[in-house]
Amino acid sequence: SLDLLLAISQSAKEDAIKLLGIPEEKIKVIYAGIDQDFSRLEKVNIKALKQRYGISDAFIMFAGGIDFKKNIEGLITAYSNLPQNMINRNQLVITGKASKEQIQKYSDLAKNNGVEGRVIFTGFIPKEDLIALYNTTELLVFPSLYEGFGLPVIEAMACGTRVITSNV
Repeated sequence: SLDLLLAISQSAKEDAIKLLGIPEEKIKVIYAGIDQDFSRLEKVNIKALKQRYGISDAFIMFAGGIDFKKNIEGLITAYSNLPQNMINRNQLVITGKASKEQIQKYSDLAKNNGVEGRVIFTGFIPKEDLIALYNTTELLVFPSLYEGFGLPVIEAMACGTRVITSNV
């Protein structure tokens, strides 16, 4: 029997009630927070940072886990539908640990949508580089299909980054 469920957000609590049938009084919301290191940086060695991850231009960024609910397919498709001058000016940088199969799948999607070479997969990156990328990107795009909270959104905002996200 369940004594108490800790939920990361009101949305996660509502899902636990609705989908799992857990009584409301057995759920406590404890909101997530971020490390204070996520902040605006005075100085970033942009050239070295970009070189480390194969970025050559200004860039739009996604940060987070690579799984179905993160909507990477939708992100790549939406990016490929931008006006060509925007694609030429901004690469799409997707950070997060991904399998070879996932990277191949998304690389094929980029190729099939005419943006091969414009979509960069960094794999997992250390926190210091993530903070630097948040500080230098044009914007974070986080088109998730479902989130309990969405830490990358508030991490990016703490760094002064513009954010486009979904409302789920």
